[in-house]
Amino acid sequence: MKKKLLIPLMCCNIFVLAQQQITGVVQDATTSQPIANIRIAAADTKTIAITDKNGRFTILLDERTGKTVKLRISGSGYVTRNQTAELPLKNSMLFLLDPK
Repeated sequence: MKKKLLIPLMCCNIFVLAQQQITGVVQDATTSQPIANIRIAAADTKTIAITDKNGRFTILLDERTGKTVKLRISGSGYVTRNQTAELPLKNSMLFLLDPK
């Protein structure tokens, strides 16, 4: 019984270790205020994050993403921005969006 439980747990740990994380904040370029409900999408993946009320987001990508990822940052009332990120990131990202 113990052996049966151990194998699924080992698989889960391998998957978690293979992920890369992108964190950041989205702010209004004019007011520097955080923007909620902004969509950050990683191109060529189905990975999407939505900013919280403080403009913060986190995206988890698997190791197959490669060394760079193209991000598309968009939201109602703001000009869409495209940004390439080099992985792994050492710092949190900051995106300033211009109002339409």
